[in-house]
Amino acid sequence: MLSVPYVVITVAAALRGFDPVLELAALNCGASRPRAFFTVVLPGIVPGVAAGAVFAFLASFDEATVAYFISGLEGKTLTRKFFEDIDYNLTPVIAAVSTVMVLLSLLLMGGVELLRRRGAS
Repeated sequence: MLSVPYVVITVAAALRGFDPVLELAALNCGASRPRAFFTVVLPGIVPGVAAGAVFAFLASFDEATVAYFISGLEGKTLTRKFFEDIDYNLTPVIAAVSTVMVLLSLLLMGGVELLRRRGAS
């Protein structure tokens, strides 16, 4: 529930920039509503949907205390597992996961930069 505003705001901003005439043109050419959505609307708003997904993941991953109090004993979130392992069972696994997360972040930022440079030229 903490991540819903991030998704709503980013997708609404993407929809605001989308031209609804394109969807009407697809419907006018004989496409059904689902086909028009998946072939015309969704490709136009993918950046907003992707940004909302990233923001939602980061917001939910960052909230260790909320996850600690909301989750039950049988179902532990990844954030709660990390939090408990740091407190009660300090192993090199936490350092390894942190290293993988940093490397993945660097890889993603490098990929975005490459795509940005390729699109600019």
